[in-house]
Amino acid sequence: LQFLYFIGGNTIHITHLFKKKKMGIESELGVFAESFGMGAIGAGAITLQACLLFESDWRKRGKPTPVGFKETAPVWAYEANAWIVGAWTTVALMVAVRDCAVLAQEGLDWPDILNHRNQMDSFVFGILFGVMFKDFLLFFRTPDLIMFTHHVCVMTISLILAFLSPIKAVRLCTLAAIVTEMGSVCYCCYIAWNNVVLYKWGMTLSNIVFAFAIVQWYVSNLELQPQISHVAPIPTVGLVVGRQVILFSEIERDRKIAMGLIKVE
Repeated sequence: LQFLYFIGGNTIHITHLFKKKKMGIESELGVFAESFGMGAIGAGAITLQACLLFESDWRKRGKPTPVGFKETAPVWAYEANAWIVGAWTTVALMVAVRDCAVLAQEGLDWPDILNHRNQMDSFVFGILFGVMFKDFLLFFRTPDLIMFTHHVCVMTISLILAFLSPIKAVRLCTLAAIVTEMGSVCYCCYIAWNNVVLYKWGMTLSNIVFAFAIVQWYVSNLELQPQISHVAPIPTVGLVVGRQVILFSEIERDRKIAMGLIKVE
């Protein structure tokens, strides 16, 4: 029920956003704040519910009840995150495609569509910031250096993209954010349900589209934002290479564990 509420809330929220004809800095802040709240509170409620179900299941089995949030990355957290991020990225991608189609019907060409900034972009960056913030609130007792660094970088980039102006081809950044998180969903599905095929192909496709979008954005912003544009390829290459290396290393590690070549303590 909580998950259905989250999907419904996202759909109603972004449908409401597109009824607004104009968008100034005040509405940008408002949309970002609303979306942040949905990401932090809505996603947090689902994660808490997953923890309670996890605890309840252990009690029914007559086992000692562990405290879920004492684990750095419990499996149920990956399950919840797969549903949460899968929901908002799917809705966001469908609405983004619909929005681009509407702009094309209005006579805008492709470069103008990519430059057209509206509530959709603030929604994506806001909810992404909120979902990352949710993890800080729920798992502050079990800090993890890699996850901490990842979340801080994502939150910082989300803020910059949400409010930095002018940015050409901002829609490419929005697309990159959506497909990157879709790749994260595939990773969560692998951890939670051991779906190797989805993880391997979904993450790889996500990285390819992400790299393509950022390269195109880099080319578009060379003259307008040279300082940022020259720095942008560094984290892009690092993220794509890092995600691919982790992908193959984890699949290979689990294969060796299944074959008994590696012992798990």
